[in-house]
Amino acid sequence: AVQVAEWWGKIDPVTCGQYEVFLANYYNEAMISNELNNHGLTTQVEAARSYWNFYKWRTLDRNDSKPTNKVGWQTTPSTKPILIDRTQSSIKEGMVTIRSQRLLEEMWLYVRRPGSVTFEAESGHDDGVMAFMIALTTLYLSDVDMLNSGLKLSPYRHPEPPKACTNENVFYDAKDPRIGLFSEDADFNWQNL
Repeated sequence: AVQVAEWWGKIDPVTCGQYEVFLANYYNEAMISNELNNHGLTTQVEAARSYWNFYKWRTLDRNDSKPTNKVGWQTTPSTKPILIDRTQSSIKEGMVTIRSQRLLEEMWLYVRRPGSVTFEAESGHDDGVMAFMIALTTLYLSDVDMLNSGLKLSPYRHPEPPKACTNENVFYDAKDPRIGLFSEDADFNWQNL
């Protein structure tokens, strides 16, 4: 998966739904995966007024994990580990390209709290990380349908996958982006949008 765009800022949920539809149409009828927590349901309702391609929730604790009629992603104590595990695995396997310095910096501060089983922002915000994890996870779960239909998917492989993390409390295990991740001699050269 390659990050192609990023929007950052404050916006009301209705206008957000309208922007989502515009961007999804711009990107070839891309799938929209709204987080339904808080005002996300308002955004989902607004987008559904004029759009059709949404992530369809799966019952993940059953063998026949088929899509339901429910759209969007609900982040709960049970589903957040799915987001974290899928994202960590995709990064370690070199399956994603992140082009945003802002997102990388936010990921660097997304850590496991001591004595906790989940991650959260050490300081600042984690909205970008959560949006990225939801997009990546829902894309992964939706690909199951494409694979079952006989389509062959070729995952993007980064030329140099990240090194194994030695600190289990760090979510993203590359160099700290605040100290030169984007320089030519760094382990990775992520492009800015």
